[in-house]
Amino acid sequence: MIIYDLETKTFNSRVDPSADRLKVFAWKDTVTGQAECVLHTDRERIQQILNLPATKVGFNNWRYDDVILRREGYQIKGEIRDLYYEMRNLTIDDGWALPSYSLANICKTLGISNK
Repeated sequence: MIIYDLETKTFNSRVDPSADRLKVFAWKDTVTGQAECVLHTDRERIQQILNLPATKVGFNNWRYDDVILRREGYQIKGEIRDLYYEMRNLTIDDGWALPSYSLANICKTLGISNK
């Protein structure tokens, strides 16, 4: 499984996946432990990672990170999961809700917070 996140440049102090630009692609392979931060200028390396057959997991990536990556010409291979979406649907389907769906609160609820 590959966990990934983007650092982006926003314009007008507002998050907008249709306009924000990729600055850094950060990822970690949960099987091998390999991790890396790749600058946006290394397009070939970013695409190599996105071509890996492992499942890719992000947070709110379906509505933000993946939109930016595709808009900038990247293809994401393999299964793509979104932790935010998964938690929202899991809790709704089970009849309970979290007080917040922030990444910090989800991690705390799952007992995987680093604090």
